[in-house]
Amino acid sequence: MAKFNAYRMAGHLAFIILLTYSAYFFLERTIFIDSACQIFNLIQAKTFQVYAGRYGVVFSELIPLVAVHSGLQLKTILFVISIAPVLLYYFVFLLCSYFLKSDAAGLCIPLILILCVRDSFYLIGTEATQGLVYIMLFFAWLYWKKRKNNMWHSIITLLLILLCVITHPVTLIPLFFVACYYAIEQGWTNWKNLVIPCTIAVLSILKLIIGHTTSHDGMHLSKVNADNAIQAIPDFFQMFAVNFFIRHTFIESNRYLLWLILVVITACVLIYQRKYLKFTWMTCGIFVFFFISNMVYKDGEAGIMMDKALAPLSIFVGVPLMVEVLNEKYKKSYVVLFVLVVIVFLRIRDISLTGKTYTKRLAYIERVLDYTKQFPERKFVIERKNISEKHIKVPWAFAFETLLFSSIQNPDSSRTVYIVDDINAFETNSQNKNLFLAAPFWRDMRIDDLNLTYFNLPKEKYRIIGEKIQ
Repeated sequence: MAKFNAYRMAGHLAFIILLTYSAYFFLERTIFIDSACQIFNLIQAKTFQVYAGRYGVVFSELIPLVAVHSGLQLKTILFVISIAPVLLYYFVFLLCSYFLKSDAAGLCIPLILILCVRDSFYLIGTEATQGLVYIMLFFAWLYWKKRKNNMWHSIITLLLILLCVITHPVTLIPLFFVACYYAIEQGWTNWKNLVIPCTIAVLSILKLIIGHTTSHDGMHLSKVNADNAIQAIPDFFQMFAVNFFIRHTFIESNRYLLWLILVVITACVLIYQRKYLKFTWMTCGIFVFFFISNMVYKDGEAGIMMDKALAPLSIFVGVPLMVEVLNEKYKKSYVVLFVLVVIVFLRIRDISLTGKTYTKRLAYIERVLDYTKQFPERKFVIERKNISEKHIKVPWAFAFETLLFSSIQNPDSSRTVYIVDDINAFETNSQNKNLFLAAPFWRDMRIDDLNLTYFNLPKEKYRIIGEKIQ
């Protein structure tokens, strides 16, 4: 009879809860800024949507594309899109736990998804999150007892590294951290154990150089330079990333308090076990991550984006916690189960309470759409000052959000509301009845280009809404 494994049981429990919440909040997670835009493009093109060369995202789009090509209803497609990333993460969890026999790597996955996450839970399957999960697959592969130093296994190692890198550049720091942690455990004085960390270091340098030439990654990577580094040293605690962490640990919320407690516990255990090198590496990893984050986000960023940006912090405590503190000793299985259940409960509770904000946001979008029903038109333009800033903080994707939400009932109910900063300065070929204003960077789409199976907007002029909608 198989021995009860508390590690895997806790993992299954965490994923059942995550899957349940992803299903329950599927509209909040899909009718939301970037997600709404990407979903619209996926339905329109009926193919993979890869942005900024982040090809690792295609795995989470496989099931949604099957749903689109099967002609399922829009509501069903949105539901599938919400749960698809969680199913992918669960699949990686199963690979780590049952095939590669690494309960430590497997349990790090739900930690990544909840420990430092609150608002970004409502950003569906971001490339950064997927990249962090792939790092755990790389972690499990490194520790796999059957792994050998032959050519085929070396190729797999390189492919896993590349998978992480092409999914999101933020993976480079935690990926290097995990590789070096493994090298320390295996004996860092042996040059063979340093090949993998050196490979990642070279890829990081290349990404930093090449990234400057790409518009999206270059915007952030260009800030990692000598001038910003000099500023980041004396102003370490005052710069935006660290200041955001402090404010949301002790002042405005306790979002990162549990992470900080786990860091202290792990540090104490490493010191008690006299594993000073690993303690030093964990501390350096956290410091370097904050240092680079300070440079990248020196000009500030929206709260939900910072929530996503600081999610990699979970790896810097998750790997040492699972490898060293819990140490995969089943004699402590019930203690492990209790601790992990408490972590899951506390973090899921925080995510759930945050969900009320996004449910209210969705209700506001519905009120806007209900307001437009008094007019015969179904295409509208409204000035930003006439939209609730409390609910719509990021207005660029509102045309996608209103189109998706209104089309859930049936394609003939489709409506769209486009937000402009100044209605007086607003200029467009509004006489063109075939025009669809999608976003500020995409204002030349035609009604004829829409997928009429899901979005059946009429060919008509845009109507201007001059009243404020509360």
